[in-house]
Amino acid sequence: MKKLQGIPLIFLLFYGCSSSIEDIKFTLFFDHTAISNQEILMTKIPKLINEEKESFINLSPSYKKSWVYAFSAIKKWPNEVEVRVKEHQPLARWKDKGFLTHSGHIIFPEEPFIEMDLINLEGREDQSFVLLDNSRRIQSQLYRLGEILEEVELKQSGYFEAVTLSGMRLIFDQENFRDQLERLESFISFELVSGRNNYIQTVDFRYMNGISVLFSQKEEA
Repeated sequence: MKKLQGIPLIFLLFYGCSSSIEDIKFTLFFDHTAISNQEILMTKIPKLINEEKESFINLSPSYKKSWVYAFSAIKKWPNEVEVRVKEHQPLARWKDKGFLTHSGHIIFPEEPFIEMDLINLEGREDQSFVLLDNSRRIQSQLYRLGEILEEVELKQSGYFEAVTLSGMRLIFDQENFRDQLERLESFISFELVSGRNNYIQTVDFRYMNGISVLFSQKEEA
């Protein structure tokens, strides 16, 4: 239980000021722009404090359904409580339904209260950060083409596909990804010179010493 100067928080909440938690005024504070819907959160925090619990992370699987993973409360006399909230920081969407967070958890909360432009990842959960790292390495090259990754999916057969917002598909072998990433860098350099980069549809890097490229048909003048 959270303690203030050796006195339990719940004792401070009710001793000499109120017999009901509904009479307490709660104020929420965040370290950043809040992701949670604060109206919904205000209905959850008092209940958790009343149950003498202060961390969603200890309420598994409840924490997976909320943006909040921890909070602390400070009593302000006579009947106010300041609640400092820590939220999961999303790094990517997960299978279009959940979010991969900075702490390594995959959570399935309500939709964020703010707009977030995140890549979508799909695959085995134990490969989530490998997928995230691979997506960032690919994206660092795609910036040269003006392309933005929308989704990266690890297939059961061991290869993965990266798809951009414009629909370009890049296919890699997980086992030889580093070598194939170097080929991607060389390929982009060549296509920037050739002027055909706007017509790339699919690039398959899984070949031993080369790549396969599918171009779209150029529009006739």
